[in-house]
Amino acid sequence: MSGGQYPVHEVVEVIEGRTIYKSGRTWIAVLRYRLMGREQVALYKWRRRGDSWKRSAKFIITKDMWGAIKEAVENMLK
Repeated sequence: MSGGQYPVHEVVEVIEGRTIYKSGRTWIAVLRYRLMGREQVALYKWRRRGDSWKRSAKFIITKDMWGAIKEAVENMLK
């Protein structure tokens, strides 16, 4: 793993990350990373399996999508 504190594949270079939630079984974080020369932001979810963390979901967030995601969530939280 090359992601420092985050359990990502060795080819993923984590630029920055923020843990949103972490328990003994589930870990959710937002990561800005570089993969094959391209920077992206993604929401990751890992599950603990035995002694290691395994990715169970990854959702890439683009600038175009962010406005719609933010608006939808804010409206639902009212």
